[in-house]
Amino acid sequence: MATRLKIEQDFSNYKIFGISCQLKDYKFSWLLNNEMNFNFLKIQSLITNEKKKIEYSIYEDKSDDYIYYYLLSNKSKNIPLSNYFKEFDYFLIIEGDPLKSQINSIKQELKKLPGILFISEINIFRDKNIGSILTDFELHITNYNKSIKEERKIKTPK
Repeated sequence: MATRLKIEQDFSNYKIFGISCQLKDYKFSWLLNNEMNFNFLKIQSLITNEKKKIEYSIYEDKSDDYIYYYLLSNKSKNIPLSNYFKEFDYFLIIEGDPLKSQINSIKQELKKLPGILFISEINIFRDKNIGSILTDFELHITNYNKSIKEERKIKTPK
């Protein structure tokens, strides 16, 4: 008899904003860096289809020791990463435990930026559709960080 293993993931350390914006990813990350004092740098893209090479860009800001910020594109070649969230062009993913005042401040500052059409905080506890995105995202970031550590080991002389 086959047994099934059900894994429940805990995404309680994430806050996510869905953002509709007409800017290209590099222009949007530049705008966030200049207007909101982020330090986004492009990292390895999330690839969802190896054969078709569908890549979703990711920008990372690890300038804070306790809170990490990621800008994940939701569209590649006009194909959304999530059909359920196809109205969003980007996800701003905050990993860590920011204060409610920090979240409110980020939301208000984002609304003021030119080119932002719509912004919405996604409730990860109510909206189960975000789980598949976060699962793929977490796996990608884990593998990316692991590859960076391995590269550093190789470059470090013994």
